[in-house]
Amino acid sequence: MAVLTGMVAGAMVFSSFVVPKTNDETVCSQINANDGWRQVGEYTGYLEGSQTVSLTFVIWEKDGLCNAYYWVIKNSQRNKNPDETDCETGALRKNREGQWYAAFRGQIYFINF
Repeated sequence: MAVLTGMVAGAMVFSSFVVPKTNDETVCSQINANDGWRQVGEYTGYLEGSQTVSLTFVIWEKDGLCNAYYWVIKNSQRNKNPDETDCETGALRKNREGQWYAAFRGQIYFINF
């Protein structure tokens, strides 16, 4: 029993000197003219429950955001990304059924993306 107690105590002392492993990640940054934004395309979004009321959304994605997509309402500033535009913008989301949608002014617009 004394041997077992000595081994446990020794292991505890030894473990206090072990340096914990860290999860080192190399972070790279890429600088480009559009600050990492890429325009995916222009898509029509239909108001929930309607096939006639629609808006055109310009969809953008940004490097490092894990395939997250953002929308901007199409207008004369359509080539401006969500950081640069004065238009309304938001995150493009998916519902339980896997449908992409944009929430705009309290309304849901489904987008065939």
